Amino acid sequence: MAVELCADIERTIFELSVAATPRMARWLPLVAHRVKAWIDPLLYGVIVLTTRKTAIQFAFALQSNPSLASHIRTLHLGPCVGYFPGRIILQVLSSQKLQTDKATSHTLDYLSLHFTDPRLQPFLSFLAPKHLELTSSGFSFDFEDKIPCFATDTLYQSRLTHLYLMDRWELWVKWAYMGLFQSLPNVTHLSLLYEGAGFSFAWSIGMAGEDDEDRLVNMTATTILEDCLSLEVLLFLTDDTSTLAMTFASIEDVRLVVARKPREVEIQRNWNSYARGGSSINMWSRAEELVRLRIAQESAAL
Repeated sequence: MAVELCADIERTIFELSVAATPRMARWLPLVAHRVKAWIDPLLYGVIVLTTRKTAIQFAFALQSNPSLASHIRTLHLGPCVGYFPGRIILQVLSSQKLQTDKATSHTLDYLSLHFTDPRLQPFLSFLAPKHLELTSSGFSFDFEDKIPCFATDTLYQSRLTHLYLMDRWELWVKWAYMGLFQSLPNVTHLSLLYEGAGFSFAWSIGMAGEDDEDRLVNMTATTILEDCLSLEVLLFLTDDTSTLAMTFASIEDVRLVVARKPREVEIQRNWNSYARGGSSINMWSRAEELVRLRIAQESAAL
């Protein structure tokens, strides 16, 4: 005798099946329309595109069925994706957001862009994700002097909580002294890439030599920590963690963390694991754990 399950139990069974065997997500939507409505958010919730070929295929699939964009909450576009598929994907996401609710609906929470193109700037401002990874100067035609979009757009200012900037250190030093990070009252996590050797910038403001560069970076970190009261983690990513840690030796703020810059192959592996339902441990969670440990040690010492 056939047993008819209630919809909630039936849905739970299908969702657990996808969690246990992610590959099944491709075929389960073919079972019935109601199953498709349950599975699509799981199937398209996290999109990781690391090659141009897969990006083009996904862009055309999204273009032919724009409603799928409403399910995307996390989007990572690797350095090989490029402008053409990137524009289609971001354009469909923007159009879907406009159709659902102009004022309050945000289809995207986490956006990671590891390639740059100034022509994509309007889409970034419109989507306004909570978590953002990008080289901000790469989305401006006037990258030397233009104030970055994250500091001028009201949607960014009200919504952004996690920001990872892969720009040259001279630029984020300039932005810090312009007070631009203060315009992000809800940002709790800020990560900056430091690769050093920016002596030309140090010369331009009356400093010269490696010691002056270290002092400037130290002063910038101090300024950000003092100005951004909502900040819980200030994370610097670098290839030379020991040297940068020495640069920050005089700063006792527990929120300041120095970590090794992840290699591109590690970034892709982590994102692909996350997309398949694996661990969501990332640079933020590691930094948060270190800050919690420091706070606990300080409390125990009192």
